Amino acid sequence: MNYKWLLIFLAFSIQIACSTNTAHRTTKAPPIQLIKNIAPGYFHPQWMPDGKHLLVTGVENRGLYLIDIQNESTRTLTKDRKAGNNIAISDDGQHLAYQGSELTQRRRMHAIHLLDLDGNKKTIYKGRPPCKVLQFAKGKLYYLADNTLHAYDLESGQDEMHPDITLGYSDSDLHLVWYSEKEAHIIDPLEKGKYIWASMSPAEPLLVFNRAGLGTHVCDASGKLLADLGRLHATQWTPDGQWLIGMDDYDNGMAYTASDIIRVSKAGRQRTNLTEHSSVIALYPRLSPDGTRIAFSSPEGWMYLMPVPPITKD
Repeated sequence: MNYKWLLIFLAFSIQIACSTNTAHRTTKAPPIQLIKNIAPGYFHPQWMPDGKHLLVTGVENRGLYLIDIQNESTRTLTKDRKAGNNIAISDDGQHLAYQGSELTQRRRMHAIHLLDLDGNKKTIYKGRPPCKVLQFAKGKLYYLADNTLHAYDLESGQDEMHPDITLGYSDSDLHLVWYSEKEAHIIDPLEKGKYIWASMSPAEPLLVFNRAGLGTHVCDASGKLLADLGRLHATQWTPDGQWLIGMDDYDNGMAYTASDIIRVSKAGRQRTNLTEHSSVIALYPRLSPDGTRIAFSSPEGWMYLMPVPPITKD
């Protein structure tokens, strides 16, 4: 009799323990909202600073378009070919910058264009050496021309070489660069690598980057590796610099076959699949300015929104 009651007690205890553990680990899947009145064919969303609009591009990065989230409407800003490559948005949301190129007398010419929200375009750089848009900061656009850092002042129109700022980026040759005290220092944390999706933490001197075949990592200004984040593409820091989001995507050489949105801590110890319960192939996620929402697109160019779920301990 005592043995029977002991078995019942043990079974009941195990059931309670399992129920408690499941409740601790399971979180409700965040609702995913399709912006249904916007036709497919838009890609690579970026939030405007007001948190009410998305800047998107078209098929093969052609053109730039503004989506009004509340009204579910679109507005064309430019139809320039490849305008969706490497876009930057000013802090006040009044200016955009993008790269372009064209053949002139059988020579490839590269350019950087400024665009306002009325569609007015101004070319601030044009030449044979490659160029790259980096970012806006404090009323200036920072960009590379022949891998030299420039700062274009939006108010005065003055262009300064070797400006005094601290930046981390990958250059036109895919070197990983830490720029400070008016000097560019090439760092190579994974030995002679080609680095993409590099960006600096908003909170401290750290860089996240991806090297093909070796995954995504975090390093400091000297190139010292601090964290291995595993398979993660198109990463973006959260506003507090403690987490990153990105996509874990797969393809067959012709088309995407799967992709989920991943959130990972900067040390790589906590990793959460935010779209594991969704059938949508979620591509190129981007956080809203306040870090509470994510916008992403599907391979067909449908645009989606989702709230950022709260962080829970494992």
